[in-house]
Amino acid sequence: MSFFGDYLDKKVPHPPTPTGRGISRNDIARDGYAVVLPGLLPWTGVVGRSESACVAVTGVRCWPEFAQLSLTTYHRNGQGTHMLTMPRFHEDAEEILRFGVLFADGRRATNLDHLAWNDGAPRNPPADHPVLFPAGGSGWAGRTEIQVSLFPLPPAGPVTLIVEWPAEGIAESRTEFDGAEMRAAAEQAERIW
Repeated sequence: MSFFGDYLDKKVPHPPTPTGRGISRNDIARDGYAVVLPGLLPWTGVVGRSESACVAVTGVRCWPEFAQLSLTTYHRNGQGTHMLTMPRFHEDAEEILRFGVLFADGRRATNLDHLAWNDGAPRNPPADHPVLFPAGGSGWAGRTEIQVSLFPLPPAGPVTLIVEWPAEGIAESRTEFDGAEMRAAAEQAERIW
């Protein structure tokens, strides 16, 4: 079964109920983006490709609490397609660019998580449960770039980025990065004030 199969079948267990302070996108943005210059990693490269489309990592920025990946799609014909990155409904999942991360300790997060958890209950995962947040994007002339925040930083060891885009003919592919390098880059982040 594919990495994303359990998410599409809604078989992913809910994250455990938080026992302490949970995480929120507002906390991440306020405490990170606003007052800290991130550490940078020189990671770029193709992570998935078909005859007509390509997905690449085009940058990684690391803050003390989280990282942000820049994912860029390219279309051979020079015309971009609508790239829904966080499906609103289960039916959207076949059209979107699917992406996820797998930490060395087995924890994982995808842009499909909220589909599997969509039972009407509010979700505020505990601080050690990985979460991917869309953080903006833009596109032109067959190229679309999205920013995806990953919280928390992964542990040392391999961090696997998994992408799949059935609508564009991109089969599931995996690319490994080094979690220790992400943590080292986060240590280079500089507080502005």
